[in-house]
Amino acid sequence: MIELFHQARSLLPSSIRLRTRADSGFYDGSFVRTLDENHVKFAIVAKTSSPLKKLFLHARYQKINDRFSTSEFSYQPGKWKKPYRYVVLRRIVEPEDEGLTLFTVDRYAYSMIVTNLDLTPYGVFDFYKDRAGLERIIRILKNDFPFAGAPTNHFCANALYAELSLLAYNLVMWFKRLCLPDDWQSFTLESLRHKLLLMPGELVHTGNIHTLKFPRNSPNKDVFEFALNKIMRLKSLV
Repeated sequence: MIELFHQARSLLPSSIRLRTRADSGFYDGSFVRTLDENHVKFAIVAKTSSPLKKLFLHARYQKINDRFSTSEFSYQPGKWKKPYRYVVLRRIVEPEDEGLTLFTVDRYAYSMIVTNLDLTPYGVFDFYKDRAGLERIIRILKNDFPFAGAPTNHFCANALYAELSLLAYNLVMWFKRLCLPDDWQSFTLESLRHKLLLMPGELVHTGNIHTLKFPRNSPNKDVFEFALNKIMRLKSLV
């Protein structure tokens, strides 16, 4: 991941200031140190450990509202070169709680982030939660597009594969945005396949005219015609 960071950083102007949000897969001392040394602000979900449990279970918390409270402390994991700031969000457990939760104790769920951001503890979590939009895109790519795994043992081939998957994703998103009604914008690719792209029909040839005919009671015929009319009116990019 360090090599990937340096490759990505080399593509950007040096004047750009970076801020990073990352899940617990990036909770690594070498990676955190690399970000810090390159003046990158970060918020990374921390993996729990026995020493950390003792710290945040016995920490003093500041109440934010009726459900949330926060705390912070400095901690240096065993093989890390220096201590870093850890912020903890404690919240009253609700049935829908998921995502950042490390574990629950009694009526509380705990989440923890290691960071070098100059924000309040709650501000750090507020910054991190914007990652949810990216998580949704990743979930869509894994579930609806062939993006769940690398198909080869060659980096360049896998990179091309990833770019093609992203191109397919972008084409579907633009198709929805430019060609489908507003109430179809939230449909997944699987729903679009089932409801629209795989609609049964028959292509008939009469004289010199080809005509696509749908069954008389086809439920989404009007949406198909709506999309087709939109496509016909699109301006060429060339």
